[in-house]
Formats: sequence, C-alpha cells, structure tokens
Amino acid sequence: MNITQTLRRDCNSCPKARPGMLHALLAVGCLIGCDQPARDYETEIAACADLPGARASENSRLQQALRDVELAHRLPQQMIRQPPPDEENAAVALAQVFNDRSREQLDAVTHAAMPTDRFEFDEKQLVKVKRLLRRWETERVQLAAATKLPRCGFAIDFERGYFAEHPFLTETAVAVRLALLECVPSLVDGDLDAAQRNLSRALRWIGWLADEQLLEAKVLAARLRGEALLAVEAIAWHPLADPATWRELLKLLQQQLDHWPSDEAGLIGDRARSLHAYEVIRRGMLDLLLTLEERAKLVEDEQLDRLQNLSREAVDLDEALYLETMQKIIALSDVPFFERQPKLAELYGKLESQANGRGYPELAMRLFLADLVAAQEQLARDRGRYEGWAITLAAAVGDELPPYTTNPLNGHAYEVRRTIQETTITLGDADSRDPGVPALPRL
Repeated sequence: MNITQTLRRDCNSCPKARPGMLHALLAVGCLIGCDQPARDYETEIAACADLPGARASENSRLQQALRDVELAHRLPQQMIRQPPPDEENAAVALAQVFNDRSREQLDAVTHAAMPTDRFEFDEKQLVKVKRLLRRWETERVQLAAATKLPRCGFAIDFERGYFAEHPFLTETAVAVRLALLECVPSLVDGDLDAAQRNLSRALRWIGWLADEQLLEAKVLAARLRGEALLAVEAIAWHPLADPATWRELLKLLQQQLDHWPSDEAGLIGDRARSLHAYEVIRRGMLDLLLTLEERAKLVEDEQLDRLQNLSREAVDLDEALYLETMQKIIALSDVPFFERQPKLAELYGKLESQANGRGYPELAMRLFLADLVAAQEQLARDRGRYEGWAITLAAAVGDELPPYTTNPLNGHAYEVRRTIQETTITLGDADSRDPGVPALPRL
C-alpha cells in the first residue's frame, strides 16, 4: 500500500507484495491450535473482492463514495484488463524466460552490476559484465525476441488487492538491466549503433511497464528510466558520437515522452487495492497488511491492538474519508506536480488537523495515503529529466526544440546553456544531474 515503504523492502529491483505473513500462515495451517479448524485465508482474501463490508455499511458518505467509484467502473473487479492474445503479448513471452530461481538470481546480479552514478566500468567490472552476459545468453536472446512483439499487457489481479503477486515487476527490471548492460561491450568496441539498439529495447520494456495501472509499476519504471539515462549519457559523450548519434538518442527519448502515461491510472489502481484492504481489515486481518516497519511503529506507539479492534463504524468512516480524499488526489493528477504539490499539502494538512478527532482517517493516513505524494514526486522528477535531455539533444544538433518550457517537478524554466565545452539544460533539481552533451568541434 505505502509505495515508498514498499520500495524500501525491494528485492534489488522492485516493490514486492506487502502481506508477507500470508504465505507463512497458509504454510503452518493448523499447527497453531490443532484442535481448531484452520482458517481459510485464501477464501477470505478472495471474498474481499466483492466488498461485502463496504456494501453493507450504513455510512451514507461511504455508500456515496463507493457508488461514485462503481459508476466510473473502477472497483477491484472492474479493473481487470483483457490481455492481448498470447502470441502478440510480450508479457507472456517475458514470463516464459524465467523460473523462480533464475528470476531472483538475475535480479541480484543485474542490480549489482549496474552503476549508480556514471555508466563507467573499470577493467574488473567490465570482465564481470561480459561474464554475466555470456552466462545468461539464452535468456538475453529470448528477451530480445520478446521486445519485437507488438503489444504488452501484464496480469494485475486487483481482486486479490495487495495480496496479488506480480513477478513481472522483477522480470521487467531484469530485462531492462540486461539490455542496458549489453550496451557496455558495444561502447567499449565503439559500436554505437548496437548500443542504441540495446538502449531501445530497454526503453521499450520501461514504456510497457509505465503504462500499467499499478502505482508500483510506474514508480519502478521511473527508477529504471533513471538507469537508462546513464546509458544515454554514456552514448552521447562517447568519442565517436556525432549529431547523427544525438538525433537517434533524441528519437528514442521522444518516443517515451510522446507516450507518457498520466499518473491517474496508477492512483486509481492503488485505490482499488485499498478498497480490498479495508475488507481485509474488517475481517480482523490487519496484521496481514502491515509491513514490518508499519507493525513496529504501531507497536512502539501502542496502537496496534486498538487498530486491530476498531469498530465497524470507525472503519466505515475511515474508508469514506479515504475515498473522498483519493477522489481529490486523482482529480489533481493531470496538473503539473509543482502546482499539484501545494494543493496536496493543504489537503493532507486538513486531515492532520483532525488527528485524534472523528474526522481523521487513521488507517488511511498510516497505510494508504502516507507515501502517495512521494510517489507522484518521483514520477514528476522522471518526466523532468527526460524533457531536459530531449531539449539538450535537440539544442546540441540545432534542431527545433521540443515544446517543453518548465520542469513539471518544480516549475523551473528550462534554460539552454552553451559553452565551448558543452550544451546543457538546467533542471533546477538538486536530486538530478543537469543533462549535457559535448559541444561540436569548431571547423
């Protein structure tokens, strides 16, 4: 639920399903209290998709908010997309590349091999990358073939809420990082065309990932786009790079920008999963939803027992306030983040002012709303970086500049700066390196 908290629990690449206790509970079965029938958690989790508790509520605000979501066809059961035919679906081909062991193994090794600041590798690192690429050559060939498929639709099971497993997150991260690492020997050999083909494959997976209705997928795509920009920078600054190279890079980045999805779908998807989570809470299974950090915080605050035993009326009101708040957040999703942020701060401030009062949605604030602003900020930063790079590359070759004027993250006006060494764009973001390419030599 908490996107940033979930990311802190990542397995090298991507967010994992929050309810870590579920599988353990299913595994132990009746070992706890053998004289009693084992609780059928799977059946209960599945039943939550119908939202029986919310539908039976006598809270008029909750009923109205739920009706609005249903009319918009955004309840958990209404969120299921029809996937493309298997023979056209890159997601199906992607899943066939891995088994559980290879997925986790590749996740670890590709994450460890990727640089964090510059796309530079010393001799020892270069040997490791080449060895990695040889070791996983079969998978690389399969992944390259998958990127040639025309469509991609990942399976997101909103009917299981936060209990759904999404191995495609790890698999896509692996596919992206393998493609980026394939750029390394190409750059060493001076084969910039090959490097750009590998970059193109990485960006294709990222674009597919970002287009999903899962907020974790969008945040992961933003992270992977940042890694891809390291390769963009390395190609742009390669001694053999020329205006033709930069125009090809601009084309690849512009394809991403032209098909950039709104934040709205991810927020709507997160709301659908939270609707399911409220049903889980009504069934007395709050523990299953908590990350270790959340549970420790509640124990420290001496609030866990109280929240596990909230009255039905309290849960109903909490959910009503959550849905009303989410509707306002979703309505702001097409507004640039720098304009959205103060409105979000005001919205959250009003909720915080009700702390310890009847108008404070404690479950929502602790579990479902806490990191939504941080997630949107990360998505805006990602967009600003790509706009900045597109402007930089266009300016470097003297082409017409793309129609981006201000950074959606902070409202900073993009400014082209030219020196005898390089052409750069200022992003006004302390957490991002300003994009730049070397100046063309004067004849």
